[in-house]
Amino acid sequence: MYKSGNSGLTWGKLANLALCGLLMAWVLIACGDNGPASDILTPAQLSTLAPTFTPVPATIQPNYPTGQYGATNVTAELTGGGSTRLDPAFAQWLPLYKKVAPNLKVNFQTTNSGNGRSALLGTPIPSPASGIKPIVPLDFAGSDVAFKEQELLGIKNSNKSPPVHIPMLLGAVVVAYHLNGFQAELRMSGSTIANIFLGKIKTWNDPQILADNPGLTSLPNKAIIVTIRDRKSSGSGTADTFSRYLATVSPEARDTVGVSSAPNWPDFGQVQGADGATVSKIMSSTDTTIGFLDQEQADAQNLPYVSIRNQGGRYVQPVPATLTAAAQGFPIPDDFRAILINAEGINAYPMVGITYIIVWKDLKDMPAPSLEKAQGLVNFLWWALHDGQNSLSKPFAQLPASLVQRLETLFVGNDSTHQLQYNGKPVLNPTR
Repeated sequence: MYKSGNSGLTWGKLANLALCGLLMAWVLIACGDNGPASDILTPAQLSTLAPTFTPVPATIQPNYPTGQYGATNVTAELTGGGSTRLDPAFAQWLPLYKKVAPNLKVNFQTTNSGNGRSALLGTPIPSPASGIKPIVPLDFAGSDVAFKEQELLGIKNSNKSPPVHIPMLLGAVVVAYHLNGFQAELRMSGSTIANIFLGKIKTWNDPQILADNPGLTSLPNKAIIVTIRDRKSSGSGTADTFSRYLATVSPEARDTVGVSSAPNWPDFGQVQGADGATVSKIMSSTDTTIGFLDQEQADAQNLPYVSIRNQGGRYVQPVPATLTAAAQGFPIPDDFRAILINAEGINAYPMVGITYIIVWKDLKDMPAPSLEKAQGLVNFLWWALHDGQNSLSKPFAQLPASLVQRLETLFVGNDSTHQLQYNGKPVLNPTR
């Protein structure tokens, strides 16, 4: 455990950094996949290297009446698909939810975030490596990336109701590595990470890496093997999050790599894998590799990951507390579409993604719609936002209590026009 201490920053400097972070976060959301932002934040070089953050307890979830929604005797079958990050969460949730909704069957088919969004719209998608043909259209989609403005405009021009983005998980994208015999904490600033993935830093004992790790003498004079997802792959929420981070910390990465689920990586001999799981397996068997992964993929192969310097100047690891801190320090808009890049706060991990379950506002737009399916889905979503959050285990973090309370207005509240509906009426309206 690395203890925290004085960062050497004044409150004025912290305030300026936080303001810059907020402004840049909004710019990147607006930018999406449509092109680079016109003005980019390059974090100020900090005169003092601050120590690693010591985790604090996560935010306690709000209380709500036992048995209020969530549990249901509805008989129905639901099918969702998309984000690979949701797959282990569903593995945790579904056995528990079966106890309170024994007649509701929930299926989830893992493809990727882009495929999940496409399948919700009814667009045919390729079969995954398993060879199992995905079901299209879906009742709900799982995605680490929200629909972009242009996509929402196209949906608005159709006969569908608007898609609703419901945050369900906070997950980290990590910079994982494999260095045989290396046991110390490895720290990196954003510019160091960017220069590695731009091919400008080529060896593990490069002066820029050593500057992030003063006094560390055990880094080898060996070539860095950069691993990435196959350039032909697309739809990756992990790549979208990582490229957004690089664009925030490096104007060169912004202008050359871009912000995308299929980044325009320069070619300097990187090792490629079809997806994150493949990349993590390559790294686990190959010394001196480095790559970006979902945290759970790195954990599955016992790969360590870098402590990344955040906006407050601290080098932080992705633990539940630092993920929740990122969500607490970020201006999440009312439509809940956001990626938590360089969030305000000295405790915030700088590369956090929200994983959404995306549903139609009026659930009559589901395939083979019925009131029973709508009730089953809405009850499950309520449960996942409450009991489901409390049951999550590492590496996932609970949503902040303040965000959960805002999300509750999608289900119950004084303004029924904001709530999830079936044929124009709120699904959880007791007076239906």
